[in-house]
Amino acid sequence: MNQWEVQAAIYQRLTTDAAVSQMVEGRVYDDVPQGAVFPYIVIGEASAVEWSQDCSIGADTEVVVHVWDRPSQTGGPQGRKRTKQIMQAVYESLHRYNLPIDDTYCVDLQATFQETFLDPDGITRHGVIRFRLLTTYS
Repeated sequence: MNQWEVQAAIYQRLTTDAAVSQMVEGRVYDDVPQGAVFPYIVIGEASAVEWSQDCSIGADTEVVVHVWDRPSQTGGPQGRKRTKQIMQAVYESLHRYNLPIDDTYCVDLQATFQETFLDPDGITRHGVIRFRLLTTYS
């Protein structure tokens, strides 16, 4: 259950997907740099549990992807429109995608939860998408 390999594969997919990359100009992070320009995506929290079968070892992994935007400061669409558009691009990029991970078979990758909300600062839009990844490996 190597969560780093999962994160690296998701990062690779999001940074090479033309629709996603264009919307956030390649800004996909796991640690947001000081003064980062909005909008951007953060590959966030992950958890994994054993998902082995008689013939293989596996993992049931959940990964959270965050979308952050401040449209009033970046001249983008007001409200949650751009946040939701970016979330849709992330969904289309990852949902049911056969995530390539060395020596691992991606059984399934599904979006299981989405939410958007206004952060407590009253400015920042925040979108959350949770993905469930089932993998087996030898």
